[in-house]
Parts: sequence; structure tokens; C-alpha cells
Amino acid sequence: MVLRIRMNKLSLRWRRFVIAAALILGVCLGSAWTVKAQAETGGVYRARNGTVYTDPNSEGWVWVPDGVRVVRGLIFLTIAKGKLDFSSTTSWVLRPNAELARGVDFALGGPGDWTSQQKNFDRLATLGALSGHPEIANASWCWDGFSHRGQEFYAYMDLHPERVIAMITNFGGMHARGVKSAGAQLNHVLANAGQVDLWYRPPNLIGIVADNRPTGARWQTAMWEGVGHGGGKNASYGHLFFQEAIRARYPAGASPLAGPVTLTNAPQSSGWLCDMPGRKNGFNGKLYAWADYPSNRAAACWFANKDLAFAYRGATVYAANRFTDKLPNGCSISMAPTTSGDTANYYSPSETLQFSVHHVNWTKWQKVEFYDGGTKLGELQGTNGTICARRPQPGVHAFTAVATDGEGHEKYSNMIGFYVKKEQEIVRAVDATKNLNEKPGAK
Repeated sequence: MVLRIRMNKLSLRWRRFVIAAALILGVCLGSAWTVKAQAETGGVYRARNGTVYTDPNSEGWVWVPDGVRVVRGLIFLTIAKGKLDFSSTTSWVLRPNAELARGVDFALGGPGDWTSQQKNFDRLATLGALSGHPEIANASWCWDGFSHRGQEFYAYMDLHPERVIAMITNFGGMHARGVKSAGAQLNHVLANAGQVDLWYRPPNLIGIVADNRPTGARWQTAMWEGVGHGGGKNASYGHLFFQEAIRARYPAGASPLAGPVTLTNAPQSSGWLCDMPGRKNGFNGKLYAWADYPSNRAAACWFANKDLAFAYRGATVYAANRFTDKLPNGCSISMAPTTSGDTANYYSPSETLQFSVHHVNWTKWQKVEFYDGGTKLGELQGTNGTICARRPQPGVHAFTAVATDGEGHEKYSNMIGFYVKKEQEIVRAVDATKNLNEKPGAK
């Protein structure tokens, strides 16, 4: 009655406004709770310019980017469907992987059952049916697993090695030592180890690579200075690692519609090498084309190409071999597009990216060279300035710099990872689907 009296005192225009506001509020709250329920129990919902499909009978899920007509493969992450959030807590994992997947016509996925490796393969058919992409049942995989999940992904390679493109195992310490199957050795593997992780973990991760490299395994390991059990590594390097593995192993024009794609491999001799990193001193910064490596190639880390090798150096070299960490012996590098972009290093190929160099101690350094992957963009000698990457191709990029003193000694910059998207699919920092799978009240 009180509400009716108060409403009668309002003008017709205000009544309509109040009613409309109440309806909008109700729809928003209802949608938020519905999305929460979908994320936790199963369903279909929009997220990050794509659609998430979840299996109501497991923790399995798949995210398919808009515009992908045939899902060529999967990037599998160790995130359960109830933990999915493309907008906040896991966005640092989901967003860059989503952009990588979009660029190669892949989907993202999550496992449904950790008690059975085979069940996860079998469940691909369920996720394919839910998403309207039955070819997912035939998908080739890239795996990114943390700690014990990385160990389990490592075990998967012997189950169906012909379906695995590449894998990253992060900070695990109990991988089964010894030589893997011949099929698993063809997969590209990155084993990430933390310098200050528990004592048994880094040697185990270095060990699995050292065990298998003499058999021709296309594997590498990275030691991350000052890093414990997770966090602190350069995630952009992992995305570039996956991208280059997909480009190297997935035949152009191949389709999983009729069955699993037959993956290929270039000769080992087409790759690059570096010495295996140690826990105390890390990686020494020296990179070699296959033919130029001066020691035992079977004991070295292997890279698919020069781009990946140069990025690895910038991402993993220890501070003692860097020139950008401490002034006045180093310098600082900032990055900005000439037109647009957003705050998370996602750009359009129509843009020119400018790398501005400041505070170089030119009494110490004779020249500073700048690279996008292994491609030299230019160099500076004796003066600060700007280096440009003009209309970079879509994909993951790694910007690094190398400083050389008068005696020929080199030091290296940190790697700056950035992402160039397809022109028609630019996603800015905020988009219409940003909050669709946030829990109510999440910021």
C-alpha cells in the first residue's frame, strides 16, 4: 500500500523509469547468478569473444573463439570449469592463451577427470558434441600443466603421442625419469624450473630433458632466476613456444574433420641450440645455429627456430647477464603503439609499434641491437632513440635487445612479449562479454 501511494504521487514518466530500472536490475542479478551456476555446474555462456561449453558430468570445458569454423586443435590448461573467469582472477592465463588460440584457429580446453588419462581423451567427443564442433574429438593438443598436473600431462605423451603437438610442464618435481617413447620424443617440450623451488624439483626437470635429448628429443628446459614454486616466469615465452610448435608441426591446410591430423617435424638440424642451464648461474646467453654449436648437441637445449631461441635468451637469462636491470650500466626500454592498442600489449597489425630507448650509458656500450624474435629491427650507436616494428604479422612476438661494449662483450635485455591480432578481431581492454562469467560482486 505504501509503495502504491508513493507511486501514485510520481509522474507517468518517473513511474516508467522506476519500473524499467527495477526490471534491468533484476535481469542483471539473475544473469550473474545464472552464469555462476553455469560455470560451476555446466552450461553454455559467452566469454572473451568466444563461447564456453561445459560438461555437466565432469570438470571438462572448452572455449571456442568467435569466427572459428573448424577447430584445428586444443590448448589444454589445468583450470577446472568452476574456476573459469576470463575477466579477473585467471585472466593472466586465459586471455593470452585465448588470443593465441584465436590466431591459429584452436580452442582452449580443460580436463574433466584426473583419475584416468584415457577418459580425458574419450571426453573430447562429449565436448565436441556440446560445442557443435565434433572435430574436437580428433583434436591435436598443446598441454600446459602446473606442478603435479604438469607431471600428469607428461605421462599423457606416451598414451597418444601422435596427438600431441607440444607441452609445457611447470615446476613439477616427480616426473618419471628415463627415456620416453619415440613418439613422445617428437613432441616439442618445455620444462620450466624455479631456481629457488624445493631442492629436488629443478634437477628433476633438467633431468628429464637431459635423459631424452640424446635420443633426438626436441626438448628444452628453462631455469627462472629467483622463482620458487610457480609465478615469476615470462608467460609470453610459453605462448610463443606453443605458437612456433604449432607452425612447425601442424601442416598448413590440414583439417581434423575426417580424423586426427598427421603431425610433422622438420629435421633437428633446422633448429637452434644453447647450453643446458644450471641452477646457480642459469643460461649463459650464448645461442647457436645447429651447424655452429661447438660441443655435444645431444646435451644441449633445442629450439624450433631462431625466433624462439632469441626470445628464450631475453626471457630466461639471469640478471648478471642483463644490461637493463641496473642503471647507469644499462638502459630502459618502453613500448607504445603509434595509434591504439590496450594496456595489456594486444595490438592490431595496422599499427607501428615504437620502442623508445632511454638512459643508455654510451661510455660503456658501443651499440644496442633490437630484435623481434630473431629478426633485427635496427640498432642505436652513441645516442638514445626509437626503434619501430612496422605492421607486425598476427601472432605472439618477442622484443629483445643486445648491448655490445667496445671489447665485444654482450649483455641482454628482458623479453617484452606482445600479441598482434587478426585485423577483424581486435579486442580492447574492455569488451561486451567481460563480466559474463564473474561471480556476483566480483571486481
